[in-house]
Amino acid sequence: GDKSDLQNILSLIREAETDSLAFESMVEKVDMEIWAKFNAYEILTQNFASDYRHNQRIVIDPWSGFVHPIVHDQVVSERFYLANKHYPSNFPFLESDDTARTHNLKLLLNRSSKYIDTKYQQLYYYTKENPVLLEEAEHLNDLKELIDRSYSRDIHLRTIHSQVNTSYFVESLKSFNSYIIERLYSSPNSLWTAQEKNFVITINGEIPISNIVVTFEGAPPEW
Repeated sequence: GDKSDLQNILSLIREAETDSLAFESMVEKVDMEIWAKFNAYEILTQNFASDYRHNQRIVIDPWSGFVHPIVHDQVVSERFYLANKHYPSNFPFLESDDTARTHNLKLLLNRSSKYIDTKYQQLYYYTKENPVLLEEAEHLNDLKELIDRSYSRDIHLRTIHSQVNTSYFVESLKSFNSYIIERLYSSPNSLWTAQEKNFVITINGEIPISNIVVTFEGAPPEW
């Protein structure tokens, strides 16, 4: 079949790595709201759809030309089982440790301030206003007795898996919800340096800068 739409978007992604105009064109080809929500979902579940050995599946809308992500092979990260009480050491970053080795589209989107802001708004919504992890923790806690009874009869318990402590997992979900909020409210790692005719703001890490106010002692420079 005709795969020109796929070839075009892949070529555009490659060009966008070094060409600002191609980057702007690429941004117009994706629905930022959907990709930001998808990325927020990956962070909430700590299950990332692509890494150094897994491809990101996409679908291209033939009418709009937009590229959308596909959720597939989803599981809950094992790191949740390690998160309880000691979660900062197990969740040092919101993104995956493999982010640097993920697909180029995701890396490029994360260069966009608008995309990052949209992604963090989604994370804020799903941890503060509609806390899905806390709701899931409550749901699991209500079903704990039934889950434990069912799991005790699971054949894989005797052949592959070890016993899962439901209460421990419930506390881990709560801990990670708190950790995301803590990260979103943390201070950004930033600095500014003076140049001859301007100044440069540099930021490192996941947390963006907002509400920047510039003041000068005495008269402002002519530039």
